[in-house]
Amino acid sequence: MLEKILKLAGKRKIRLGAGILKVAACFVDYESEHLPPDSRIVEDSFVFSKLMKMKVGTALDVGCVARHNYVSPSLAMNGWQVYGLDIRSEWQFHHPNFQFVQKDMRDSGLKSGMFDVVTCISTLEHIGLVGYYGETKEDNDGDIEAFNEIKRVTKVGGTILLTVPYCKTYSTRPGVRVYDMKRLNSMCKGLSTKSKVVYLQDKNGDWFMNTENIATEGVICLELVKN
Repeated sequence: MLEKILKLAGKRKIRLGAGILKVAACFVDYESEHLPPDSRIVEDSFVFSKLMKMKVGTALDVGCVARHNYVSPSLAMNGWQVYGLDIRSEWQFHHPNFQFVQKDMRDSGLKSGMFDVVTCISTLEHIGLVGYYGETKEDNDGDIEAFNEIKRVTKVGGTILLTVPYCKTYSTRPGVRVYDMKRLNSMCKGLSTKSKVVYLQDKNGDWFMNTENIATEGVICLELVKN
């Protein structure tokens, strides 16, 4: 039943304009603590902990159109030259150091070796699967094709910061893949793993670090370097 509801929700997901959301915020506290923090709390912490140690350069943020995405704005406002790529319509963030690219990562049109850093946060698992973000044609290996493109546009010696759902056994549900180490290792050929952290969420909604051998779905965060 849950799978059917998720599939229906993905097909009928509605985009509300900024004006509607502002009016709704006057009556509904949709940012309160009624829902536990989602995986972004650990994914963004991981990504920013790595970015803070890097020299200013060029960055690509794959799947940038997200209300709580602060990666592109933070980098652009700190001197980075940032490209944000998404299949959805233009994200309402504007800055001289930021350029939006409305493309599918499988066909980005970007030059090889353009970027010192590529961030891909909670995005790769959706690419090629019909569901939440406008995909209309099922492509089970769309994530592999997209990740090959991510590797292509990353400079030699550059960094890829990747976060995806993770479990010890690979699986899919409508619009989402849950990765295992076998699929990740296959995709990451030509890359060195500089750091890797697996997180799980407990019944109270708190996130904690765990080992790779997890039987329930968590999140894996990877810092990868192109050889």
